[in-house]
Amino acid sequence: DGSIIWEVDLGGTAKFRDVDATPVMAGGRIITASYAKGVYAIDPHEGTIEWHHAVEGATQAAVKAGRAVVGEAKGGVRALSIDDGRLLWRTRLVSGAPGAPVFIGKLVAVATSRTGWTDTRGSIVLLNPRTGTILQDLSVGLGFSAPLMASGRDLFALSNGGTIYKFRLND
Repeated sequence: DGSIIWEVDLGGTAKFRDVDATPVMAGGRIITASYAKGVYAIDPHEGTIEWHHAVEGATQAAVKAGRAVVGEAKGGVRALSIDDGRLLWRTRLVSGAPGAPVFIGKLVAVATSRTGWTDTRGSIVLLNPRTGTILQDLSVGLGFSAPLMASGRDLFALSNGGTIYKFRLND
């Protein structure tokens, strides 16, 4: 009948209540993020918060193999255990603030954007999802705001300058 079963406020009393990460179902939990408050795991039946990991500027999570990988506005990427929200690793990115991560094969990719006085620069960063080690930083000039898309070994990225790129990744 369309009635509300439960609701959970993820914005709290934060001045900036941006909550636009798409929820992801993983390990029987809803994993989602609030820009101001961090990453949450919510029981889909009861609407109770199972765990919360505080991080400012959290992006949408990519989930695989028991980990939720999220970007953070201050230029980092972190992996959390989907079981309890425990930090598994954190990697600082020098190429700018990351968008939403995406898993592609055995890697995790993030597109970054860094705004300067005269232009915007960015990269596609490939990381080891188990350790957070940066495997490659593909600088292509203009930054990225649009989500990445993965298909098989191919990664597609649309730059802020309107150019779409296709990368073929090796195993």
